[in-house]
Amino acid sequence: MLVAARERLVAWRGAAAIVAVALAGLAAAGVQHLSFTTDYRAFFSEDNPDLAQLEFIEENFARAETLVITIAPDSGDVFDAHALEAVRWLSGEVLRLPYSKGVSSITEYYPARGREGELVVEPLIPDRPLDDDERARIRADALADDRITGIMLARDGAATGLIAHFELPHEEPEVEIQAVADAARAMMADFRTRPFSDGIETHLAGVMMLNDAMSGVLMGEAFALYPLVFLVMFVLLALLLRSLAATAVTVAVIVMSAGAAMGAAGWLGITLTSPSLTAGLVVMTLA
Repeated sequence: MLVAARERLVAWRGAAAIVAVALAGLAAAGVQHLSFTTDYRAFFSEDNPDLAQLEFIEENFARAETLVITIAPDSGDVFDAHALEAVRWLSGEVLRLPYSKGVSSITEYYPARGREGELVVEPLIPDRPLDDDERARIRADALADDRITGIMLARDGAATGLIAHFELPHEEPEVEIQAVADAARAMMADFRTRPFSDGIETHLAGVMMLNDAMSGVLMGEAFALYPLVFLVMFVLLALLLRSLAATAVTVAVIVMSAGAAMGAAGWLGITLTSPSLTAGLVVMTLA
C-alpha cells in the first residue's frame, strides 16, 4: 500500500507540489492575525487558582499598572528646593499621561496627625516656598514616617520615587502600553528642559515600562535574528549541497514550514509570548 501511494505521489508530483504550496500559502496567510503579549497572565490557565486570586483582588481593589519615576539629586537630599520643585512638577505632569488615574509622591502625601484632640489631615510638604528650617523639619518628619520610608522615600532621604497609577481599558493592551511609555518619555524630555532639572538623576521603571521594554526588545531581536538565521542556513546549505537548485528547494521547504506554522497559530487565535516567539526559529531549524 505504501509503495502504491508513493508511486502515485511520484506520478502526480506536479499536482502534489501545487497543492502543498497552496495549502502552505493558505496557512501562512494567518500571520496577519498573530498577536503578541508581554502579560504574565498568558502563562497561566484560566482556572489557575493563583491567577484567580489575583484577579479577585484586582476586581475588588485595583490592578497593579504603575509607572515609577526615581528621582535622585546630586545634593543627596530630595528635600532641597530644586528637588522638591522637580517632584511637584512631575507629580502634576503624570496626571496628564494617557489612562492616568492618580499619583503617589512625597509632595502628594497627606499624613493624618492628632492635634489638640482632633485628627488633622494636611500635606507633608506645603505648596509654597519653604525656608531651610521648614525643609529640615519636613525631612525629619518624612524620614520618621514608616508609611513612606523604604517605599517611595529612601531611608537616608537621598532619593525618592514617584508612583503613577493607570487604568487601561485593555482593548488593545500593547497599543495602550506603548502610548503610556511614549508619553512618559516625552514628559521626561520636557522635564530635562526645565531649570530645576539640573543636577537631578531620573529613571523610568514600573510595570508599564517593563512591559513596553519586553515588547520592544523581543520584537527587535526577532526582526534581527530571523534574517540572520535564514542567511546562515542559506550559506551552509549552499556549501553542503553545492547545488543552487537543491538549495533553493530546501530553502523553499524551510520558508513554507515556518510560514505555515506561524500562520496556523494566527488562524487558531494563539497569542505569542516571549518564549513562543522563538517557535519560528525552531521550525526553521527542523525543516
